[in-house]
Amino acid sequence: MSRTPCSGLLERIDFDEIIQGADLVITGEGSADRQTLMGKLPFVIMQHAQSAAIPCLLISGRLRERKALVKAGFADAACINPPGTPLARAMQKDWATRRITQTVMQRINEYKHCKKTRMAIRQDSPKKK
Repeated sequence: MSRTPCSGLLERIDFDEIIQGADLVITGEGSADRQTLMGKLPFVIMQHAQSAAIPCLLISGRLRERKALVKAGFADAACINPPGTPLARAMQKDWATRRITQTVMQRINEYKHCKKTRMAIRQDSPKKK
């Protein structure tokens, strides 16, 4: 990981210690795209999560270039707003708070389901002798 002002911030708050034992890290940005990968805080958070072998989900109000974000290391990237949401609506605090909560809860439930499925698959797998 390269040293950036964001890295310094995470070191100052002991971020690596904070995330120890976490199953998932969730970070966000108003608008996520390739610029997110240029040392912005969500990218640096993802790098720290990756170093700790913890998947990192990126949520945003506007999402572009999802494939590039996932390829860079985010476990997934999700837009909190349904397609066609007017900007004025997306910028309303109550709307944004509700959509963030709904998106995060949905993704946590999906993550839990996937984790249980992976555990069940491992338990059902024939043991190597």
